Amino acid sequence: MGRPIKRIETAVDKAMAELRTMGWKTGTPKDMEYDCCQGCSWGNFESGDQVLFYHEQDLDNLRYTRRENKDRVRYNQTAEYYEFKEGWQPQELYQESLMLAWSGNVLEAIRILQNYGVRVKWDGTPNTRLEVMINGDPGLELYEPRKTFRMDFQEYEYDDASEVTA
Repeated sequence: MGRPIKRIETAVDKAMAELRTMGWKTGTPKDMEYDCCQGCSWGNFESGDQVLFYHEQDLDNLRYTRRENKDRVRYNQTAEYYEFKEGWQPQELYQESLMLAWSGNVLEAIRILQNYGVRVKWDGTPNTRLEVMINGDPGLELYEPRKTFRMDFQEYEYDDASEVTA
């Protein structure tokens, strides 16, 4: 087994490469012609394709989070060095994540993402994007606990909050 993946883009890119071998259409700002936002990015794909992508605005949000976390680390180190007032609390770091737009068999995409150490947050409905992060255990975290959801005229059940089965 190789080194653990530490950057969310690396894990998502590896998962997308595997999905492409299974017939999925995938996209990142590096390889899409139109990548500025979600609306424009959908223009890179045909109707009916199984699709998974993120766009430039998603990547900008991730970069912003990383810069903000660096500032918070520096602030915390400075505060500890100068021994700020009693009762001072260090600033917590933000969770780094990407939002992925999708179309098709999302359960298949989630399973592939999990194989690369990605944690997925999703509300179980077909009209919301997947939020993916590298920290924590790979799995599926539901925004709201639900027993079932309907997608593509099929009923799916949750066995528990970490596993979705068809």
